[in-house]
Amino acid sequence: MNFIIRLLAPFLVPFALIFMVPVEDKINPYKQRVVKRYRLPKWASWLDTPDQTLPGGLYEGAMLSIYRRYGNFITAWVWLGFRNTGFGYAWKTGKPASNYFALLTDKEKIDQGLWQKERKIGFLKLLTGWSIYRDWYSVKTKNGFWAVPRFSIRLAKQD
Repeated sequence: MNFIIRLLAPFLVPFALIFMVPVEDKINPYKQRVVKRYRLPKWASWLDTPDQTLPGGLYEGAMLSIYRRYGNFITAWVWLGFRNTGFGYAWKTGKPASNYFALLTDKEKIDQGLWQKERKIGFLKLLTGWSIYRDWYSVKTKNGFWAVPRFSIRLAKQD
C-alpha cells in the first residue's frame, strides 16, 4: 500500500492542500519567525503528518529554503508529496513505544515488538522494521512516542 501511496501522493497532495485548515500550533519550535500553520481536512488525514503541522519540516535546512523561496503551499506539497508520503496512513498502522529506538534496551525492543534491519543491495539500502517518532500533539499516545512501520529504499552512502 505504501508503494501505491508514494506513486500517487505527488498528484493527490496538491488537491488536498487546497482544503488546508488553519490551526494554532501549540508546539512552535519556530518562535523566531511567524509561520502560519495548517492541517489537512479529516478526509485527507492519511496524507498528513500527525506529528507536524504544515508547511512541515522547517527545522530542516532544505525545507526552510523551500519555504522562504516559495511559501506554504509548495513547501507543504514537497513535505507531503515527496518527503513524508503517506505518513498519516503509516501512523494509523502504528503502535505505542516507550522511547526513541536508539534509547530502548534490547529487552524493551523485544517486549514491544520493535525491530529495525538495514540491507545493502548494490548502491541501494533497504530499511525495514519500525521507526519511532514523538507524538507531540498526543494524537495516539499519552507518553509521547509512536512507532510506525518502515519500508524505505535509499541510496547507500559509499564509504
